[in-house]
Order: sequence, then C-alpha cells, then structure tokens
Amino acid sequence: MVATLHGKWGFESFAGPSFHIRNTQQADWKVPEKDQGALIVGREDSLHLESICAICAEKISLKPADGKEIN
Repeated sequence: MVATLHGKWGFESFAGPSFHIRNTQQADWKVPEKDQGALIVGREDSLHLESICAICAEKISLKPADGKEIN
C-alpha cells in the first residue's frame, strides 16, 4: 500500500512525499506451489521462499529434525 502526505502550507494545499506502508507482523513464508516437488534428497538445489509481508530479511536459517541450524 502506498500513502501520500497531504496538507496545507499557509493557505496553499500540497501533496508531500509518498511512503510504502508495510505490515509489521511476522511474515508467513511459503514454498511456492510450483517448487514444492522440486527438491530431491541428497542433491544440492535451490529453495525459493515467498511472503506477502516480508520486505527485508537479515537472516534465513533452516532447522531440521536433528536440531543443527543451517544458514
């Protein structure tokens, strides 16, 4: 969503800068449907993730059943 600041400077109306409004809630990451069957055990591959709320990710890690975190 984009918001634009509107106001008055003296008696003159103005439209100020625009801002992208983002949700601050936790992002719901998902593997796209077209990629859900693409990973094969024992082969190096890429995993695509998508989210409608995430704009910046500092770190993504995977924690398999053995508990060892993979970055």
